[in-house]
Amino acid sequence: MHRLAPCLLTILLLACGGPVDDAAPAFARRVDTTGPFPVTTVAGEPERWALESLVVVRPEPTVGFAAVRSIALDPAGGVWVGEMQEKRLLHYGDDGRLIERRGRRGMGPGEFSSPFAVTVHRGQLLLFDPSAARVTRWAPDGALDSTWSEPGVTSGGSEVHWYPAPDGPRVWQHVRRDGVRLDAFLRIPPTGAQDSILGPYGPWPEVPTEVCPDDRGSTWIWPSPFHPVHVRAPYLGGRAVNVGTDYRIAIMNAAGDTLRVLARDVPRAPVTDADWLAGTAESRGGHDTLNVSGCTGEQVRYAFKPAIQQLATDEDGRLWVQREAVEGTVWEAWRGDSLLGKFAAPPQWGLSRPSFLGDRVAVLQAGPEGGYQVGIYRIVGAAGR
Repeated sequence: MHRLAPCLLTILLLACGGPVDDAAPAFARRVDTTGPFPVTTVAGEPERWALESLVVVRPEPTVGFAAVRSIALDPAGGVWVGEMQEKRLLHYGDDGRLIERRGRRGMGPGEFSSPFAVTVHRGQLLLFDPSAARVTRWAPDGALDSTWSEPGVTSGGSEVHWYPAPDGPRVWQHVRRDGVRLDAFLRIPPTGAQDSILGPYGPWPEVPTEVCPDDRGSTWIWPSPFHPVHVRAPYLGGRAVNVGTDYRIAIMNAAGDTLRVLARDVPRAPVTDADWLAGTAESRGGHDTLNVSGCTGEQVRYAFKPAIQQLATDEDGRLWVQREAVEGTVWEAWRGDSLLGKFAAPPQWGLSRPSFLGDRVAVLQAGPEGGYQVGIYRIVGAAGR
């Protein structure tokens, strides 16, 4: 099956760098209001920020975490790590040392089955457990505050994420209501009151795929590498949605209507021969070792990589966009319809979701012995932006 390869680990990342393209457009912003909705297009490159490595978090100096699905920076310092195997949350300080453990396996108060999504808001720690379809919240002093689920919403699987926001974080999940599959961003403000930003599930871009049966009755599926994507996040009171390969983020309401668009007029990152060989290595190896035959479909080689890989948000109301730029992968920060700055993306495990807080970012990375570790960085230049 198709898997994302781990990124190589680099401990210290400095300025965003990269060659300067004399033909690249100057940084400029224009707004087109002639259509049914305003389109803000930003050309050129914004202010370049740098990364300063603060600490690398591991359970042991030479041993990585066995399974981690979610991390969250704490305003008081350090980072929370959701450890799947032991069914617990671990809090590490800015020095990389373990501060405390919370939770255990079970379905009772303070217990959980799948610590998939963790976040911190105004000192309160929140965990979404998709197996139990419930949220657990701890007070700033560490006391267990409350546990609840949302009536009428059933968990659509284990792929859930928190999206921090100034008015309280939202947790994203697939849901079904009246037999219709939807995207849902459930808000958990400090009062415990709930509301959801709902939207259509999709549209999903068509992905060319090679399908190959083997001589044991199994079927192997290899999507085309660098295929069009569908990403979304809550933003500006609605949903920020990007579909396809272009940098064009539509801000949509619950009915799926586009209210405004954020776009970038910048060069696209080409798919090089080395990229193509790396992206198709698994399928080529499968053809050699799995005794497949009678394959249908094919892996299409795209000329360019999708401009956007994923979206994230933070408590300051910024939208973070992971972009495939010519000089490499970068994270760009928007506030409203203004592009603030960018920095070179640190090493990251697949499409795991970083945690942004103020001028810090925590990233899940490949660790020693095939495990995971968490890199915490300071974004130099982002403070106050």
